[in-house]
Amino acid sequence: VFTELDRIVKLYGKDRPNFFKTLDSTEIERKISSEKDEVKREELRLELEKHYTVYNTAMEYVYNIANAVDFRPGKKRRARYMRIIEMIKEPSRDYTSSVYGQRDTIIELNEEYKNTLNGLYKSLKLASSDEKEIIYSKIVETKKERDNVINGLLCNEYLMYIVLKHYDTGKGENWYLYAPILESDLFVRMLKNSEEILKVVSPSVNGKIVLYGENYTKN
Repeated sequence: VFTELDRIVKLYGKDRPNFFKTLDSTEIERKISSEKDEVKREELRLELEKHYTVYNTAMEYVYNIANAVDFRPGKKRRARYMRIIEMIKEPSRDYTSSVYGQRDTIIELNEEYKNTLNGLYKSLKLASSDEKEIIYSKIVETKKERDNVINGLLCNEYLMYIVLKHYDTGKGENWYLYAPILESDLFVRMLKNSEEILKVVSPSVNGKIVLYGENYTKN
């Protein structure tokens, strides 16, 4: 894991995300405790002073939420869960019978891309350092191609709705399959036009709304 993180940092030349700090500290403290050479121990202590940056990423939000959770036995926590299909209203059925054939085509293509990506990720685990760069680039290209192809086929709201309906299990969603769909402009438009009005907030030091540890206020 750390080798891959270091590779990404080296590739993009960015400061490490803030949520890496806990991972780094745990690993460095382990090395310090087992290192007998005082000079090397001091070098490792300096590693604890690495510069970290807070990025607006999903993992950063998860990290902040997890840090605030009391994981001690007996402490129950609940959160409201809304399925993706519940976030949008069902469009009017203004369509032809061919819409179901289009749905099946999208689902079949999505499955094919999923299998291709699974194969690439398996290859990535077994590849040498030089090969990893090539395979990783292929993964990025495949995802971009998948998104373009599938989004190009999602041509109307009812088609979008029945594709989402197909993937809805009533429990947890498979985000791996949803990825190319949820990033489409059509889905974003449908979400904005959903029955539940979306509240718009903006960062504010004095805001009373707290999201992921940051203060916001309604516009």
